[in-house]
Amino acid sequence: VGMRCRRVLRVYGVPGGGKSSLGEVVAVEFRLPMYVIRGSDRGLDDESLRRRLLRIPERGVLLMEDVDVGVGGGLTLSGLLNCLDGVGSFEGSILFMTTNFRERLDARLIRPGRIDRQYHLQPPATDEAVKMLRLACPDVSPAVCTRFQEVFEQRAATHAINMDALQELFIALDEIHWTPGI
Repeated sequence: VGMRCRRVLRVYGVPGGGKSSLGEVVAVEFRLPMYVIRGSDRGLDDESLRRRLLRIPERGVLLMEDVDVGVGGGLTLSGLLNCLDGVGSFEGSILFMTTNFRERLDARLIRPGRIDRQYHLQPPATDEAVKMLRLACPDVSPAVCTRFQEVFEQRAATHAINMDALQELFIALDEIHWTPGI
């Protein structure tokens, strides 16, 4: 039939939780160009969104960050829906719509048929963090893994560890290994 398709994914979770990074990983993995539109972009309105979307080539990953922030300023819900559903609207592409606050999104924006899948990214559990450490640093010693796990659990007891904080822990591995009682 020659129909083109697109995928629209809604990714929500805590700030710094890896929502945008997920879109980047998909783009890199499938060797697709990535385009970013932020809900907080100055001057984002119905017409500027339409113009930006028209410039995006047929195959790619489009990341619409903080979509909940964009609607209500110069961008209207109607304008956003027209861009998402209009003829030729980024066909053959993958759209990631991110939000920190899923409850702020209008039901018309996230209804079945408009959104293909929804993913809730939560802060990693201890075992997941250790697995990520081993993936990122395959030669890491068991002693460093154990110390990393202790530090992770100490910090997680006082506040949630998002992906940004986890990355900081990875970077601080030397300190974690040598400094007791962090």
